[in-house]
Amino acid sequence: MFRFGLPEFGRAATLLSDRAAFKLGLIEASGLPAPMLMISMIGFGSLCHETGFSLLKALITTASVWALPGQMAYVELLTAGAPAFALLFAVGLANARFLPMVATFLPYIRAGVPSRAAQFALSHFVTANSWIFVIRRSPDLAPERRWAYFMGFAVSCLALGLLGTALGYVLAGVVSKTVTQGLLLLNPVYFMLLFLDAPGRSALFAALIGAVAGPLLASLSSDWGLLAAGLIAGTLGFALNRTLRARHV
Repeated sequence: MFRFGLPEFGRAATLLSDRAAFKLGLIEASGLPAPMLMISMIGFGSLCHETGFSLLKALITTASVWALPGQMAYVELLTAGAPAFALLFAVGLANARFLPMVATFLPYIRAGVPSRAAQFALSHFVTANSWIFVIRRSPDLAPERRWAYFMGFAVSCLALGLLGTALGYVLAGVVSKTVTQGLLLLNPVYFMLLFLDAPGRSALFAALIGAVAGPLLASLSSDWGLLAAGLIAGTLGFALNRTLRARHV
């Protein structure tokens, strides 16, 4: 059974090896998260073709940046001739949302990955998909097995992400531009549904507030509106949930 793409939990506690945990992560990612990512990457591959990127550069960008907003910012600014500092700043700003994700994610896999360098290396593969699934699955997994589950999940997502980039690049010009651009929107919509199903009410409150604040602030400032909406919605969602919990509501 799937609920917003999330499998039912509670059946993984008997996993006795890293191989079994890796296989579970691979299978669960292949059900819906990785294919949804692949579909979005088709749009990115098409964008790379239109801007004159080679297929190899498109694949390297996907693997090294590994976040669709950052990838799009990198391609567009590089094509426009932006300096290196502007590229790094734009990609870093677009991917800044991963900082709190990684900070809250690493404790879940630390038992199986004691090396600090290895933890930082693995954090590159953290996505909204893997963050939610690993946190939801962790109570069913022994602490030392969680990293293997995460790696299986990440391998599936990365493989299909690269495949989607290649397909989009090859199919550019065959599929209409409107369709490929529309594919870029599927992943954000899917992520929103995932976060709505996340434990606690903070994500739900943030999504509802953001649905109102996002269009309003974006119309006021095309450069900073969405960023401001995310900051405001996330902060208010967290504060509202904490207030209600303190009142036992």
